[in-house]
Amino acid sequence: MIPDPLGQDLHDRATRGQTLTPAEQTQLETWYAQQDAAEAELLTIAPVASDLDLLQDRINQAFAQLQTLSQRIQTLATENAAIRQENKALLKQLTQLVSSQSA
Repeated sequence: MIPDPLGQDLHDRATRGQTLTPAEQTQLETWYAQQDAAEAELLTIAPVASDLDLLQDRINQAFAQLQTLSQRIQTLATENAAIRQENKALLKQLTQLVSSQSA
C-alpha cells in the first residue's frame, strides 16, 4: 500500500512534468489503482431508501418553513409601507401646523 502523502507527491511531480524513476512510476500507478478502488467502493454504497425518505421529509419541512417565512416577510413589508405612508402624512400635517402657527 502506497501512503497518501507519497502518492500525492508523485502525482504532483508527474502532473508538473517532472520525470519519475521507473520505481516511482510503478508506485504512482499502484497509488492510482488504490484511489480508484477506494472510489469504486464508495460509489457502490447505495443510500438506504428510508434515509432518502427522511431526507425528503426534511426538505419538505424546510420548504414549508421557507414559504411561511416568506409570507410573513411580505406581510411585514406591506405593513411597513402603510406605516411609512401614515408617517409621511402626519409629518405633512405637523409641518403645516407649525407653519400656520409661525405666521
